[in-house]
Amino acid sequence: MRSFLIIFSLSAIAIFVFHFQATVYATLTQPWTELLAKISASLIHLFDDDVTSAGVQILTDPSQNSQNFAGVEIVAGCNGIEAWLVLVAAIMAFPPYSYLRFRWVVLGVIVIMLFPLGWDAWFGKSLIAFAFVLLTQFYCPIGWQKLWGLVIGFIAIQALNVVRVISLFYLGQWDKGLFDFAHYYAWQALIILDALVVFLIWLSKLPNENPPSDQPPNNRQPADNASTAAIQQS
Repeated sequence: MRSFLIIFSLSAIAIFVFHFQATVYATLTQPWTELLAKISASLIHLFDDDVTSAGVQILTDPSQNSQNFAGVEIVAGCNGIEAWLVLVAAIMAFPPYSYLRFRWVVLGVIVIMLFPLGWDAWFGKSLIAFAFVLLTQFYCPIGWQKLWGLVIGFIAIQALNVVRVISLFYLGQWDKGLFDFAHYYAWQALIILDALVVFLIWLSKLPNENPPSDQPPNNRQPADNASTAAIQQS
């Protein structure tokens, strides 16, 4: 458990440092947030013809509701990405072992950080090294289970997040106080709870595998036979 907590904490920090880079946000997060707004607006449009989406905003005519509510804007922290990244860190850190021996992982990180010698982009090297460490976690007895856990987790979190965006869109037109409570407290907790439930379900579906031992099975067999012989003699 201690190894899991250490690897999870370090992975989460590294993932979020990567996530909050301006280039990463503009290249990956922003387009996804705009797509999320379009999907939510399309679903709302099935029941409300006055709804439109513009970038990360879902807009309506404020004169049509008592709260003078113009719409919602999906910003960082509201697109479900952060909750999924926490799930990524948890899945990649459990169980904290790989078929690759730890010294080879460390050696790979050192090589990435030191070569090529003329490349001084230490931040870029650090991101590549971190990506390498994450990839080593797929090379383990449950590599495919980890991959499917990440995919299903993303779908589950984003599906609930669409419900969240749509509900906030209508709550804002109905009651501003209830909108604020749902926005800042209720839905934040529910999205994190969704990620936790996905992780617990993923854990329950894992095969009962033991971590790979450093001692080959053939080297352990004589000791097992000796123990059996001793029991038979006694």
